[in-house]
Amino acid sequence: MTRFDVVTDIRSKSYYHYTVAGELHIEDEVVISKEVVDIACRWCGPGVAIEEVEVPYAEIAGAD
Repeated sequence: MTRFDVVTDIRSKSYYHYTVAGELHIEDEVVISKEVVDIACRWCGPGVAIEEVEVPYAEIAGAD
């Protein structure tokens, strides 16, 4: 296991609901686009050799 500092640009559409007290609740957020801008390993440094790999949700959840 390792740790990474990840910088992303995310464009999303959300419904902002402010209460009478002025508290913000963000609802119904839909990510339109997401781009990883920079990755740095906490121990190794810059992410020039780091590759992002998409893992299917079933593998993460342990589903068959």
